[in-house]
Amino acid sequence: MGRKTVPVRFVILTAVPATDATGYLSLLSAMARLGREPQMLDRLNEAGDAEELLHLLGSVKLRAGSTARA
Repeated sequence: MGRKTVPVRFVILTAVPATDATGYLSLLSAMARLGREPQMLDRLNEAGDAEELLHLLGSVKLRAGSTARA
């Protein structure tokens, strides 16, 4: 009752090896940080195709000195 609803803009599916807990947590934390970047979320939302989307996601920092591999 009285709650403000916000439409879902993104659903992200991730896949990491079962033995890579560190990689999974790093990816999860990067996605959480991404949610706090309105400009990047707008760019992702406006991506024209899958290639552009993967390129943008590939620029997300996972850990110091590394980026996501698309």
